[in-house]
Amino acid sequence: MLPFRIRGRLKNALAVSLVLSLFLPGCWGRREVEERSFIHVMGVDKGSRERLRVTVAIAVPRTLRQGAEGSTAGKTSVILDGEGYDIVDALNSVEAISSREFTGQHITCLVLGEGLAKEDISPVIDVFHRSIEFRPTTLVVVCKGEARDFIRGLKAPEEIDIADYLTKVIDTGYASLGYCPIMTLHDFSERYETSGVSPWAPLLALAAPIGDDGGDTGSSGPPEGQDDSALMPAAIVGTALFALEGVRYRMVGYLQTEETRAALLLAGKARSWYFDIQSPGDESLISILVRHSSVRPRIDRQGNKVAVHYVIRMSGGVEEYAVDPLAPPTSDQTRAAVAETASQRVGQLCQMSFDKMMKLGCDGIALGRSVQGTFSTMPEWEAFNWRSILPEVTATFDVKFDVYSTGLAFQRPFPR
Repeated sequence: MLPFRIRGRLKNALAVSLVLSLFLPGCWGRREVEERSFIHVMGVDKGSRERLRVTVAIAVPRTLRQGAEGSTAGKTSVILDGEGYDIVDALNSVEAISSREFTGQHITCLVLGEGLAKEDISPVIDVFHRSIEFRPTTLVVVCKGEARDFIRGLKAPEEIDIADYLTKVIDTGYASLGYCPIMTLHDFSERYETSGVSPWAPLLALAAPIGDDGGDTGSSGPPEGQDDSALMPAAIVGTALFALEGVRYRMVGYLQTEETRAALLLAGKARSWYFDIQSPGDESLISILVRHSSVRPRIDRQGNKVAVHYVIRMSGGVEEYAVDPLAPPTSDQTRAAVAETASQRVGQLCQMSFDKMMKLGCDGIALGRSVQGTFSTMPEWEAFNWRSILPEVTATFDVKFDVYSTGLAFQRPFPR
């Protein structure tokens, strides 16, 4: 049993809490889910009348739920666009013709139009970085042409929701093919604000329609009720590179898919990827899958001159190799020649990718963070002006590739 005084104090505290709770505000400004529109893909272009044009793909929950149960009837997204001085102003103009209030907390992918990206991305990054309405895990991509045309023309061949489709395209392009980096708004903003690294993002374009005369005819056909000619998938064509020019942060060029693979390797973010080499001694091609890789940069800075030496170690398997069945088994010398050819090819790709990024003034591989470690104090690093040094930076590459064979890669199997 509690003493009388303590019980009295508890009663008084409960009474005061009850009285104060009467003055607490309720959810006076709440909106029901049915009264909101959830944007899952947003595109931003230069406006024709205003500064920016925003295109939004709004999810239709009922149709998505029906599609998950096997029916694809009806639209899964409603696409609207509007113009304004900034993104919020443009969204307000779109909301004025919609029946619901918009929320950007579910935006999966932000698509920057090529024209806007080449002019200045600062207005876009500023809004997304400041507003709590937008989440930092949103993926950032750049599209060829205008974002409005890309979003309106995109018809996913496999996924019901175009947001899910774009997410899986980017993830597959990074993890399985090494075609592009994965860049969230948080990572993009961090690169935007840091001098030792530059922003980059996957560069996408609309591919040929599936079922078209010039397209892929090997598919099993569209889902029931959907026209095959309407399927328009997205294709990864490279990586968009950004750099600061004066007071503008803009897209200055792009890496092709092969160059992107080398750039991801230099950045220490490479996953599994493929590349082809010419077979030593003949004209055939050998397809090699890279399974493991490590890279270590060694910085040599003499005043304002920077040189970097990359030590790269890789291993992988031969995935496809056309061999004459009547030819004798390949020797250890042949295997060594294949490994040497693979090392040279990787070195060429790295040199080509490195030179392009340095020439464009884009430090997508975060080389500046390694160079920063050569300075004793932060003021010395800030006075160095890393971005202006980039075009003069040189690199050499020490690549060793350990190639191991699999299956029928080098010779016919022997009976056991």
